[in-house]
Amino acid sequence: MKKKLLIVGAIAASGLAWYASTEFSPEGEQVSQEILDLRKKHEDFLMNHPFNETMNLGKKERRALGLPPNAFNEQDFLYTMDPSLGVPVPERMFRTYDQLVEQFGPDRSPGSAEDNAWEERGPFNISGRVRMILWDPNDPDARRAFAGGVSGGLYVNEDVTSGSTNWELVSGVPGNIAVSSITFDPTDPQVMYIGTGEQYTQGAANGNGIYKSTDGGQNWVRLNVTLAGGGDTTAGGNDLRSGLFYINDIKAWEDPDGDVHIYAGVGSTGYVGSGGGGSSSPVNVLGLQNAGLYESTDNGATWSRVEQSVFEFPYFGNTFYGIPNDFEVAADGKLYFGGIRSGFLNAGLGGRIFSTTDGDTWEIETILTASNRTQIAVSGTDPDKMYAVAQGLTGTTPVRIFQTTDGWDTFTTTNLPNDADLGIPANDYTRGQSFYDLMLAVDPTDDDIIYVGGIDMHRSTDGGNNWEQISKWSNNPNLNTLTVPFVHADVHEMEFRPGFPNESLTGTDGGTYYAASLSTAAGNSGAILPRLRNLNVTQFYYGTISPNDASGDDLAGGTQDNGTLFRDNATAGTGNFIDRLGGDGGFTDYDDVPNYVITTFPGNSHIYVRIPFTGAGYQIDSGEGVFINQAGLDRNLDILYSNGQTGGNELIKRYVLGTTSAVTTNLDNALIDNSPPTAFKVSPFTTASSTLFVGTATGKVLRLDNADATPTWNEITGPGFVGSVSDIEFGETEDELFVTFHNYGVNSVWYSPDAGVTWENKEGNLPDIPVKCILQNPLAPQEVIIGTELGIWSTDDITAASPVWFASDNGMMDIRVLDLDLRESDNLILASTHGRGMFTNKFATLSTNDFESPLDAIVVFPTVSNGLFNLESNTAIGESTLTVYGMDGRLVDQKNVTINAGSPVTMDYQGLSSGMYFVKIESQGTSSVKRFVVR
Repeated sequence: MKKKLLIVGAIAASGLAWYASTEFSPEGEQVSQEILDLRKKHEDFLMNHPFNETMNLGKKERRALGLPPNAFNEQDFLYTMDPSLGVPVPERMFRTYDQLVEQFGPDRSPGSAEDNAWEERGPFNISGRVRMILWDPNDPDARRAFAGGVSGGLYVNEDVTSGSTNWELVSGVPGNIAVSSITFDPTDPQVMYIGTGEQYTQGAANGNGIYKSTDGGQNWVRLNVTLAGGGDTTAGGNDLRSGLFYINDIKAWEDPDGDVHIYAGVGSTGYVGSGGGGSSSPVNVLGLQNAGLYESTDNGATWSRVEQSVFEFPYFGNTFYGIPNDFEVAADGKLYFGGIRSGFLNAGLGGRIFSTTDGDTWEIETILTASNRTQIAVSGTDPDKMYAVAQGLTGTTPVRIFQTTDGWDTFTTTNLPNDADLGIPANDYTRGQSFYDLMLAVDPTDDDIIYVGGIDMHRSTDGGNNWEQISKWSNNPNLNTLTVPFVHADVHEMEFRPGFPNESLTGTDGGTYYAASLSTAAGNSGAILPRLRNLNVTQFYYGTISPNDASGDDLAGGTQDNGTLFRDNATAGTGNFIDRLGGDGGFTDYDDVPNYVITTFPGNSHIYVRIPFTGAGYQIDSGEGVFINQAGLDRNLDILYSNGQTGGNELIKRYVLGTTSAVTTNLDNALIDNSPPTAFKVSPFTTASSTLFVGTATGKVLRLDNADATPTWNEITGPGFVGSVSDIEFGETEDELFVTFHNYGVNSVWYSPDAGVTWENKEGNLPDIPVKCILQNPLAPQEVIIGTELGIWSTDDITAASPVWFASDNGMMDIRVLDLDLRESDNLILASTHGRGMFTNKFATLSTNDFESPLDAIVVFPTVSNGLFNLESNTAIGESTLTVYGMDGRLVDQKNVTINAGSPVTMDYQGLSSGMYFVKIESQGTSSVKRFVVR
């Protein structure tokens, strides 16, 4: 099981007690009864889960069920679940993040320490989902703006009206968190608050509460919000997990007496459908008992839930509180909010609009019948004129737009825009996604001019009677006839530039777009332009670097909703990528003999593309598999292996690749019955045939000898393995194997020195976070790095019985790392993240023959102790300066020493608090940096 993180303090976790063995592993090792019981429990969760059905549905079918179009969340849910609970526990990861911040400071990266930092590679020109936008109220010229990525953190642009300025990452907010809403204090705009988490995607983007800045958004700290409603409980047979997972909206509002109230709409969502019941019948709901309208009247220091009866609703004999979705302040200062239903429940505040004039009493203004998620927009001049757009609850009215001119005493429905895309129905410009993309805005100076967004953007100048389309997401049939700007599909947010009502900034699934002239956009393709420079919140699933480095770095990877991206002949630093295929991308891998690349659409839809990219290639297969399907490439024999599961049938697809077509064979065996493949690795050491290693969802590890012909199936599962295998990698020989696991609540790093005959647990002090991938340093085999849900971690000594792991994400941030690839010619590592694009770094050598400076040959030992260390060199260095820094960059100590050959210099730091430190050694104009850990 997961252990405590030694450098930051204990993390609560239950260890395994070992009992008398009742079974043996394939290699004869004893398997404890508790492991057997846990494996059976995990397998039952996996095999009987409704996600097995829903995650393989097409996007149209998913929309009809009210499911997000992207099924990766369901896939990730199954793989990362704690096997003892049947659900993931991301709150453990956020707890680890908080402990790291407490130990090391809020800005551990990028560049807070003088270590070997990761180098960002982009995309510089392609972005991901943005739900939050704010024009900085502290900028008198209204050019500076903030944008929040649903993964990737918070960004700022000093002049978003210019096409030449870059977005820059803001420190103090987790990089792997969904920044979903923002507000500022109307009496002091230097004070800002952001809310995190995205209720609309059913657990795909969980949050970590509310953050506050007191310096205009430069630095942020997380606030302690006391949860109302208690801890974990059950209701109606459903498990209700407590926590502050979603902040739908946040608003700092000044009441008539001049007091500032901060309101947060704390959300809830079902995280999983019950067996057989599908998505409409949850068994696990996040934060239902804690959800509701929260208020702080002391600048965020304390919070309480507003528990007025108007917000209450019953559920199986319990009283719960409905959820605000969208706050707006009318022209007379009155505060309104539109509501949303609670998770999957047919209850809550959906379609309801509330208001307060004093912050003490809330009243219900109206109920929009047969409606759920409700967005509102107010007139800038008339306190009684407002609009609302609501997610409908029937197929005949999937979305509606409402208008009132008397403060909701009465209201009417307006006409709907009819998107020119022939694939979008006339009665639903959101194309079945009003639960997901639902934007509404009113011109601040002319309340007859309104804007709505779904797949595309639309504008009306007469209060919704007539509409014109002002953007298009593609040149699909009929869209190609429109002379309007290209704006990425799925429009979430639009904010007018203060003082310039004809200008705006919009957030979409593909980043931000600046409108210089909204009024002319219907006939001017240049009226709305992308603002994507360095807004790198791109979500990669897989990444690869070409083995051929003769003309630069060839990088490629599959992404969420941004296709398969390529960067050819890349130089150092961040740069532009090309989307050559569109849609969602998946598994991607290069081969340089002959030159080709394998790319993947969702499922088993692989594409063989010749290089250079002249259009030559072919579709390998389609159908089967999971949404982001697992695969592995044998570069020696040009054979692709992939997960071919369909329904209840688990198998492996083998594709022998030709230049114009592939020969497909199904590989099946009882060893993968009810145990679908989740990881593939072809041995690079056996070249005359394919030795294929396969990890499965139920924790098996299989070796297929002669996989290219008639395979011999062997199981080499370790006796302690529990969970879903995420990666299999080799050490220096085929006998050395590393295996990692996706799950919370398990031992997730394993090593075998003898081809799987025996296995060693290498969890050490690693916190309870999913591990996605692993690599060994070929130049220093004792060094190993892993990609996790919380960035890169590394150990200097994997041979230790209990390795010491430490965060190694300097330059990268604490983002989810899903894939690591190694170019063997120069040991360049490519890290592909789900939310911050791609990064590279190089494995270094510990051989003194390759040192650039004599200082590099200095070693610090032990690397972990109670504070007593030795510094030693095999070369006489002479007079030197030692400067010690903490992980937050603070100066700890500085002193002059003499370093003689073979004579250790003692460094006594037994008084320091636990954590990682860096010692910079300077002598004769050169320097070197070493690290050590005080336990």
